[in-house]
Amino acid sequence: MTRGFKVELVAEGIETQEQVDLLNQLGCPRGQGFLFSKPMAYQDWPTDLVNMKQS
Repeated sequence: MTRGFKVELVAEGIETQEQVDLLNQLGCPRGQGFLFSKPMAYQDWPTDLVNMKQS
């Protein structure tokens, strides 16, 4: 549905591999959640990520 609106879809709250598999089957290209990383303070971000420039 989002492809017609030219917006990027990001599924949130992914906690299990089963959810990832279902989202992939449904064509959801991106996701975030505890399965990939727990929340972290800015001070704990990897240096490469902090120094990354947006292009």
